[in-house]
Amino acid sequence: MCGGGGTEPQICGTIVGLTCDEGLWCDPDPGSCNVADGGGICVDMAACDKSNKPVCGCDGKTYPTDCVRQMAKIAKDYDGECDAGPTVCQINTDCGPQDGKGTTFCMKPDNMCDGAGTCAIKPEACITLFSPVCGCNGKDYSNGCVAHSAGMNIKSNGSCGITIPPKEQ
Repeated sequence: MCGGGGTEPQICGTIVGLTCDEGLWCDPDPGSCNVADGGGICVDMAACDKSNKPVCGCDGKTYPTDCVRQMAKIAKDYDGECDAGPTVCQINTDCGPQDGKGTTFCMKPDNMCDGAGTCAIKPEACITLFSPVCGCNGKDYSNGCVAHSAGMNIKSNGSCGITIPPKEQ
């Protein structure tokens, strides 16, 4: 369990699911919006930073203060106002360099390889769940997250030789 009584921040979250004491919230590390099983620190929302500095939440909304963001229980992406909105793209290079070091790609709806998409951040870490997908490049990926982390959109569910219909929502 995490506590808030000491001077050292208490770690929470992570792959082992460390929790916070009652009245505290596990605030994920800034910039960890797309990281599965990321860690954070336990914070007392009543004692949050009330300075008038806007922050961008992982939900893409600008919060007037970090305190307001914490009260909404939204992870912080970065300090400052959020970007105006998603950038429309056609191909990955519309979103930035694709030299193997780029962190963004042109994400399109599943089962759509052509047409417009929006620039998205490549996931840095993925779960090991095996749920194969066929990428728009004709290669198999162990799951959608792995395809997206490679900057690849999903052509279909299942291996490229076998198509599994999408789940109805």
